[in-house]
Amino acid sequence: MEAEIERQSINVVKTVYEGEIKTNADGNIIVPDSKPDILKVCEVTAEPYFTEKQIEDGKITLNGRVRISILYVPECDEKGIKSISGSMEFCETLKRSEFKDDMTLSAFCDVDKISYKVLNSRKIGIDTKIIIGISVFANEKKDIAANVLADNAQTKSKELKFMGRQDCEEYSFTIDEEVAFPQGKTAQELLKADVCILSKESRALDGKLVIKGKLGICILYEDAGKKYNHLDCEIPFTEVFDAPFLLEDEDVDVSYEICETAYELKNNAQDTSSILVKAEVAVCLKTDGEESVSALDDCYFTDSNCDFSCEKMVMQSVAEKIRFSAVIKQLLQKAEGCPDIAGVYKVQAKPNITKTAISDGKLSVSGKILMCVLYLTDDENTPIASITEEEPFNYEIDCDGRISEDSKAILGVECEHISYTISSKDSVEVRCGLIITGEIINIFEETVISDITAKQRESGKNGIVVYFVKDGDGLWDIAKKYHVKTDSLLSANGKDADASLAAGEKLIIPLN
Repeated sequence: MEAEIERQSINVVKTVYEGEIKTNADGNIIVPDSKPDILKVCEVTAEPYFTEKQIEDGKITLNGRVRISILYVPECDEKGIKSISGSMEFCETLKRSEFKDDMTLSAFCDVDKISYKVLNSRKIGIDTKIIIGISVFANEKKDIAANVLADNAQTKSKELKFMGRQDCEEYSFTIDEEVAFPQGKTAQELLKADVCILSKESRALDGKLVIKGKLGICILYEDAGKKYNHLDCEIPFTEVFDAPFLLEDEDVDVSYEICETAYELKNNAQDTSSILVKAEVAVCLKTDGEESVSALDDCYFTDSNCDFSCEKMVMQSVAEKIRFSAVIKQLLQKAEGCPDIAGVYKVQAKPNITKTAISDGKLSVSGKILMCVLYLTDDENTPIASITEEEPFNYEIDCDGRISEDSKAILGVECEHISYTISSKDSVEVRCGLIITGEIINIFEETVISDITAKQRESGKNGIVVYFVKDGDGLWDIAKKYHVKTDSLLSANGKDADASLAAGEKLIIPLN
């Protein structure tokens, strides 16, 4: 007959798919009629973002857009630089039979490489290589045996620690602000605006997510005197989102993506300028819910034999949270023949992790950081130029958790802060603060009892058995072999529950 079992329902995180897709966004950018012809391109930048992420009917659909910004020297008597912008679409799908509608999709995109070709004085061909990272996971419900509800049952439990919940939720908000130029600064034409998220903070409340930060804006403009200047400004933001699954001060991972942007230059009275900034920001919240439960590990009956039905479950646990900071310092030298550096408009650093490995309790992280300096010159034929250099990095991080070579590192890297010094008319020293964050996941298999069947056995003789302990014997194993209660075995031998057994030791086993 089946024994009455006390069951417990648990959630188990299952990683269904992890991988990368490489895609292209290409096309032509046409110079509008209001702009002069192209003589020479100074800079082309591309910034991808998603417009749709969906998992449905066994298929992942990822739609996105790439913002293109171009600075160029015009083909006309008027010296200077002009700018044009545009966008390109990309779409990727991935079909797999294991994808279900109730699974959670997490994805990110980044530019791997951008190339361009001036097709004619009014048209530029753009080819952008994009990397899309994809992760699909499911929260599965499982029932496990926690106890046996019978007076004649002897049970042994084990503690299971695992990732019992993984949530990924997406939100968005819009920043719509007017930013004033400093007194006395006026802009005749807006050439370029770069935005990023600065000083990010996040906190989990019961059922709420609170984020704080600043939108950093770097503006390149031409003033009334036909000079080129830049303006750095910040727009603070605070947002609160509903997140019913969050607990107070729960550890959360929040990432940001700047989507649609728009800028409008306003020249006001009294020779002042301002810029209207509108930016749509996507927010991705990820949480890992650790659980600890007591599961039935073994069982026997004092008056019956029993058979088990077991199930093997693949589980995950967070072995260690990673937060590692480092500073990369690099002297960027302008190429021979390029104009001298008169001032710096913008310094960018884009880091990327290319390889991770775990060995001897250490995490090795390798990658590269692409540094770019866009600078102003005193050369009227080339008023803006750039320096680009790629620098590798390798770090070894000591880990305190129980990790192995089979553990999985899920990491991200970003430039936390960046500064520069103009060393000479030929070079700029860039200092970039990297921060590597993420977690190391252990994936392991646990065998849990799902059902127990008891079979009546013939009654044994009453009395005692003298037993001599063998190497590897445990109190539980001896008691189970003779179908006696562990308490009775301890009492008959004057031992407590913490007592250890020595090989050759004599035990009295009372048979009922």
